Amino acid sequence: MIQNADIAFVVLLAALSALMWLGRASTVAVLKFVPLVIAVLGTLATALLLVVGQMAHWQTPDSSGILLVLLALAVSIIIAAAGWIGFYWQRKRSRSKVLRPQTRQDYKIAIAIVVMWSVLGSPYLFYRNHRSSHNANVVALSFAAKSRYLFSLDQNGQLKKWDLERRSQIGEWQLRSGARSKMFAREDATAVFVLSEGQLNEYRLSDRLPTPIRRGGYLDLADLGGGDAALLSGPELVIFRSGGNQPEPGFPVGNETGADAKSVSAVTAGSLIVLFSDKSGRIFEFGDGHLHPREHPDWLDQKALALLANQTASSSSMSLTFWRDTVVQSEGPILRGFQPQEKYPIPLISRGVEIRVLLGSRAAGGPLAIGAQSEIYIKHQVRYDTQDEVWLNGVIGLPGFLANLFPPGAS
Repeated sequence: MIQNADIAFVVLLAALSALMWLGRASTVAVLKFVPLVIAVLGTLATALLLVVGQMAHWQTPDSSGILLVLLALAVSIIIAAAGWIGFYWQRKRSRSKVLRPQTRQDYKIAIAIVVMWSVLGSPYLFYRNHRSSHNANVVALSFAAKSRYLFSLDQNGQLKKWDLERRSQIGEWQLRSGARSKMFAREDATAVFVLSEGQLNEYRLSDRLPTPIRRGGYLDLADLGGGDAALLSGPELVIFRSGGNQPEPGFPVGNETGADAKSVSAVTAGSLIVLFSDKSGRIFEFGDGHLHPREHPDWLDQKALALLANQTASSSSMSLTFWRDTVVQSEGPILRGFQPQEKYPIPLISRGVEIRVLLGSRAAGGPLAIGAQSEIYIKHQVRYDTQDEVWLNGVIGLPGFLANLFPPGAS
């Protein structure tokens, strides 16, 4: 998303360009000193690197910094030589041609302006295009508009909206949230619901500073995709449909021992897994406005239940989701998938940081969203391949710039 710093940077370069063009005579005079400045700086850098090389014992064959020092030294020599050659030819031409046409001076000023934008703009764009997805750990993800958009929420309450087709950030809001928040978004991307500290808050994103609309207390939330969610409220489970203003009537989800329900997860398609305080679990099937125990759970349901039960028993930070007929599990920096036809887990990703949040799209051919600390990655293929991953990092290249000027949809 374009920030105030980006606008200030562009305005500054535009002002410098206008100043160079309006004061063309002075600019031409200043440009005459550029080869001399480059020559002097290159010579000084060469001398300095020689001193640094001697201090680092660069003449010793076993020196670890010899290659780096020699490379920098070669670059500085080339720069110095180019500067002195340019200064020599400039002096020679100035003696042979005292006066030049005005159009030629304008041409030189135009080239200088283009070079200035390139020299100053390239490092700034490099910096902006390599920022983190968030400034804090990502705690919740939610798709909207058939997985065209992705909402991400971090532990500081910063909510971002991403356009996955353009691979750019197109919205940002500051919400009241916590480190253990969960979230789901309306399918039309006009609002998000955040469960934090037992309170479900609705944020309508048409407001620049969204204020929460509070709803009854809930224990847990499971994003079902398509704007639907399952809310655990004590001994009942309620379904919140996309486009509705209130949750539907609740369904009892108790087990035989009378243990309290603690969490709900939407792992496989069309089913919910409820875990209880006695570390047991039940699989429920939902659809057509009904919720009832699944009498004959398939292999994926049973595998997901076993993984969730092990997570609860070990108190690990594992995350689980369902994506393209695969149960995807994260354990630390490792991501792997489970499929009925595969005897062993399928390796998907191995990162250097802990993967905290996973969300598989329920849309046909939709992606997998991965929250690894403060970074967000989008994966498109069920295989160990980093080529199909997209890093969401607030890029402001031309597509991202146009996306922010003309954002599609709401926000």
